[in-house]
Amino acid sequence: MPRTKPSNGVNIHLSTGESLKVLVHNEIVKSRMTHEALAKSLSIPAQALDLEHPVDVDLLSSMVAVVGKRLVAYIS
Repeated sequence: MPRTKPSNGVNIHLSTGESLKVLVHNEIVKSRMTHEALAKSLSIPAQALDLEHPVDVDLLSSMVAVVGKRLVAYIS
């Protein structure tokens, strides 16, 4: 069986929720939208966008919708 090449980076195993948060955060950063502007467009306090705490999937979906993206899940 072929083996994968060793990674020079760091591998971290994330939960599904943590993975979603990282994906959403990356899309927000790519869009260059500020935390404050995102909160304002969602009509919620900026503190509600703190991804260090548990976050509802619907909120994550709303966050990416503001930058023109959507969350899609596949089960295989």
